[in-house]
Amino acid sequence: MTNEFKARIYQIRFVVVCLVYLLVITGIAGGQENTDAPDATVQPPKAETEVYPVPPPLVYQGLFPCQACHRRDVRGVSSQLDKGKSFLGKYIRLPDPRPRILVRMHRDISLEHAEWHWCLNCHSTYERNSLHLLTGEDISFAQSYRLCGQCHGTIYRDWKIGLHGRRVGQWNGKKLYLLCAHCHDPHKPRFRKLPAEDPPRYIKHERWKLVEHHK
Repeated sequence: MTNEFKARIYQIRFVVVCLVYLLVITGIAGGQENTDAPDATVQPPKAETEVYPVPPPLVYQGLFPCQACHRRDVRGVSSQLDKGKSFLGKYIRLPDPRPRILVRMHRDISLEHAEWHWCLNCHSTYERNSLHLLTGEDISFAQSYRLCGQCHGTIYRDWKIGLHGRRVGQWNGKKLYLLCAHCHDPHKPRFRKLPAEDPPRYIKHERWKLVEHHK
């Protein structure tokens, strides 16, 4: 076999490899063109549909239902007050959404829940017996976990699977979940510091001796 013949065989092999490479690249490119482009639109998050069984929510005694004072009508008055059946009609005003220091009612509430928080960030403006989400949806106090979960997402995730908070019932059956407000004051959620107790000053060694010789 001459050197010229060997060189011709190498040239043929090189051309064949190049043709195969071009065919493969062309097939991949054609497949990508025929593939539908992925939808680039951002889908809105799905609404929370699962309802967790909870005990009755904690409410301030004598202050619930809230709409006993905060009337349901969007103008701030009820039909009874409009008819003049109550002397309070002329004192009821539209809801004031401005953050301010309360001087008439709720003065005992210390709001220490983030620097920017205000009552109407969580309470519905006109349906005061309800809370409201950032989406504008009104929810009951029994679903307040959805409200807390808007900011405390990781804790909300742990709460749903039983890693945070407390739930009672069957481990593989019906359960009852304690709400966030059953342990945390929603207006001041950080736990107060407890005074530390003194450590034990001595140990009764006789007790351990009795245990050692116990049969």
